[in-house]
Amino acid sequence: MRSDLSKYLDTELIGLLAADREPALQELYERYWERLFTKAYNFLRSEDAAKDCVQEVFIWLWTHRNSVQIENVNSYLQQATRFQALKALRERRPTGDFEDRLSRLTGHILASDAIEFKELKTYLEGLIESLPEDQRLIFRLHREESLTYSQIAEKLGISVKTVEKKMSLALRHLRAHTGDTLFIMAILAALA
Repeated sequence: MRSDLSKYLDTELIGLLAADREPALQELYERYWERLFTKAYNFLRSEDAAKDCVQEVFIWLWTHRNSVQIENVNSYLQQATRFQALKALRERRPTGDFEDRLSRLTGHILASDAIEFKELKTYLEGLIESLPEDQRLIFRLHREESLTYSQIAEKLGISVKTVEKKMSLALRHLRAHTGDTLFIMAILAALA
């Protein structure tokens, strides 16, 4: 049975959500569950996993209801579902080439959301540019030129251990500023 909030705009529901009105969450859930489930299912190919994914999105929304700023609820929930599905894929670690499968899925996202990809790439480029010069150089040699750590060490005249440490610091910086799911998408796709 629909709540008395069914005639409210999404933005009004977000306002009610911020005021701890649980029925607003229920109304958003009823409005968006089916399309979010379909999106999650397209990624995960499992009904149970897709249901869990959508549930996690709404749990997160409720948990962060007082701090989240949402202008377009549909876009926000669609993006959150994509990220949650990618996180579920990472945690599931299917047999076969995980990175290849994730790259294909990321390619699907990028094809359907070119503007979001462009923004992601710009943001990531800014983060890479903010790295110290030695970390940035090592990161670019490895990710963009596909050099191995040994090849980078030889090219720069440093030890492989130094390359490993600098790369680890660079990745830690990027992950700290993007979150795990966005980090995976960025590393696998934006620099491909």
